[in-house]
Amino acid sequence: MNIQLDENYSIESDTACWVLNYEKEGEINPKTGKPIISPDASYHANLRQALAKYLDNALKPCKDAQDLMRRITEVEKTIEKVRVSV
Repeated sequence: MNIQLDENYSIESDTACWVLNYEKEGEINPKTGKPIISPDASYHANLRQALAKYLDNALKPCKDAQDLMRRITEVEKTIEKVRVSV
């Protein structure tokens, strides 16, 4: 199962765990002419832990309480979509 959470994050499952994947395109590599991809992955025992990590990562860039509340609402909507599809 592979669930796209937003433009950078997705969750996939395998027989042993849940994987929270992060990929972001960066600057163009002058040698290849292609964007540099920055991947990252974290491994979790269950879906709840993977979604908690996603929430934690999504809130880190917030600058003030209003931004924090807006982002929490967005992430809650995303998580609710995941619950419906799983």
